[in-house]
Amino acid sequence: MVGWFDAVEKGNALRYGGFDQIVINKLDALTLDSSVPSELKICTAYQLADGQLTRAVPRDENLRKSLKPVYKTIAGWNENLKGMKSFEQLPAQAKEYISEMLAAIIEVAYPNGWSNIALPKIRFIGIGPDPGEIISDLPTTRQLLESLSPEPLPVAS
Repeated sequence: MVGWFDAVEKGNALRYGGFDQIVINKLDALTLDSSVPSELKICTAYQLADGQLTRAVPRDENLRKSLKPVYKTIAGWNENLKGMKSFEQLPAQAKEYISEMLAAIIEVAYPNGWSNIALPKIRFIGIGPDPGEIISDLPTTRQLLESLSPEPLPVAS
């Protein structure tokens, strides 16, 4: 079972623990069968019981259990990724999903802006169960973030 991607959790890990590289694994597991709605979700915030939004992972277990994830919906794809060797071969929706994942992580990690921050590099993307089923010719994280709009992404304040 593949769950929706939690960018709040990963963004908090980047903000407080830091990391230099990201590996995206099992992208092929998100390929959707044509019989189901073609959409994927990314958790970008949590809604507290009082309706307020937070981009922090609470330490209190009871509070965590009461949170409602807030999702951004992204178009999915149903093309088989098997045999793809480059980022350019990926379906447009897969490339957008990767960019949106990264944007959500970065916005959580750096709420005051990321323009002067050394962003983590994507080392590779796994597209199948075999060790050789990876894509490693990837744009920089900054290029992927900027691909979402003609101008750099707005930063959360």
